[in-house]
Amino acid sequence: TKTPIFIIGFVRSGSTLLERILDAHPLIVGTGEDSVFNGRLDSIRNDIIKASTTGQDEFLQTVKKLADDVVIDMRKRWEIIDANTKSEEDLSQEEARRSQEPTRFVDKMLSNYMNVGFIHLLFPNALILHVVREPMDSIFSAFKHDFPPGGFDYTSDFASLARLYHSYRDVMEHWDRVLPGR
Repeated sequence: TKTPIFIIGFVRSGSTLLERILDAHPLIVGTGEDSVFNGRLDSIRNDIIKASTTGQDEFLQTVKKLADDVVIDMRKRWEIIDANTKSEEDLSQEEARRSQEPTRFVDKMLSNYMNVGFIHLLFPNALILHVVREPMDSIFSAFKHDFPPGGFDYTSDFASLARLYHSYRDVMEHWDRVLPGR
């Protein structure tokens, strides 16, 4: 399995800049904020639980298959993004590009901080980049940023935002304790 790179953290922490820097490398491609885990965690968890009752070999095969499926989905997402963003100049350079298809995919879903355990289980060698910014800078930036309605409604209330930040830090401290160095 080609190991993905996961970017996790709090909103407005500098994750987009990091993804763009990584994406500048010819063998690394960012796939945006639509994580491959979205809508699949229940299924992944159920498959892992079921496999854990059948013995170590079955368990390891299941984990490998789940990890391979995640990477396949990342590659498919990249292929769709790549096909829809090609310019005329890009098309003339297609042969050169084919020899440099990415070998690493970046999953930048900040809320994956909740899924570090799954990430570690599926990809024990994955690079998990935790982007951290001065707390007040992140919180204030999120508070003043005009997000589209929907997913970030909590950012319009400073007290809620501060509570969420504390909860996020609690979860990250947990991962630091149970998976030191990850």
